[in-house]
Amino acid sequence: MEPASATSSPSPSAPCAARAAGEEFLARLRLSVPLAAESRREWCCGRWGALYCCLCLRRLTSAPEPQDLGLPVLILRHPKETPPKSSAAPLPLLSQDITVHEWAGDTPLPCADPTPGTWLVFPRKDASDAEEVDWGSVKGLVLVDSRWKHAKAMADHPVLAQLPAMKLGGGSSCFWRTATEKLAIPGLLSTAECVHQLLLLRAARLSLPNAGRLDDLLYFFALRLRLVLEEYGSDVARCCPWCTETSRRAAVHRGNDRQKAKSQELFNRLLGKLSQ
Repeated sequence: MEPASATSSPSPSAPCAARAAGEEFLARLRLSVPLAAESRREWCCGRWGALYCCLCLRRLTSAPEPQDLGLPVLILRHPKETPPKSSAAPLPLLSQDITVHEWAGDTPLPCADPTPGTWLVFPRKDASDAEEVDWGSVKGLVLVDSRWKHAKAMADHPVLAQLPAMKLGGGSSCFWRTATEKLAIPGLLSTAECVHQLLLLRAARLSLPNAGRLDDLLYFFALRLRLVLEEYGSDVARCCPWCTETSRRAAVHRGNDRQKAKSQELFNRLLGKLSQ
C-alpha cells in the first residue's frame, strides 16, 4: 500500500504520510526478538497492565534480554509524566545501564556528584551538537523525561546546569502522544527515541560491536506504537494519532477551559459566602 502523495487527499484505503512513516518505522527495526503477536493483560501491583508493569517493572510479555550499553544512562522523570504514559518507563527492562528516577527538585539527585564526562541531553543555548561530541570522552548521559513546559525548569537545576549539554539535530518522531501546545522547537523526540538515536550515534563514532542490538531498546515503544496504529486503523475516519493531533489538542484546551471555569465558579461562591 502506497502512502498518499503530498498533493492528494488520503483515501480510507490509503494511509496518510504520517501513518505510513510509523508503519515503515516498525518494519525497519532490527529486533533480536519478534514483536509479541498479542498483548495479554495481567493483574499486577493492584492494577491491570499489558506488556509490562510500570510500577514493579515486571515483564508481562516476551522481550529481548537486557543488554550492556557500556555507559550509565540516567533518566529524570517529572512527576506529571506518569509511568504508564512515559516512553522511558520500560527502558530499564531492556538494559541494566538505564535508570529512571522520579524527579523531585528539593531532594538530592542521583547525579549530585557526577562522574567527569557525564553529559546532559537538552537543547539549551550552549548545547553542542551530538554529531560533534567526542564520544570517547562521554562517560554517562542524563536525560529529562517530561512535558516540554516542565523540561527547562528541570534542566536549570544547579546540578544539571553544571553539566556540559548536547542536543540531537532535527528528527522525525513516531511518538503517538500530543503536546498540549504546538511546540516552537521542531523535531523533538520522545525520551526512548532520543536514547536510541544517541546510542546509535555513539556506536557509529566508536565502532562498537553492540550497534546491532540497540534497536531492542525500542521493543516496548514499538509494541505500544503497533497497538495504537491498530486501534486507529479500526476507524477509517481517524486514520492515525498524528492526523487527529489538532483536534485532540483543541479538546485538551476545551477541557482546561471548563476546569478553569468550574474553579472560578467555586471561588466566587466561597467569596460570596464569606462576604455575607
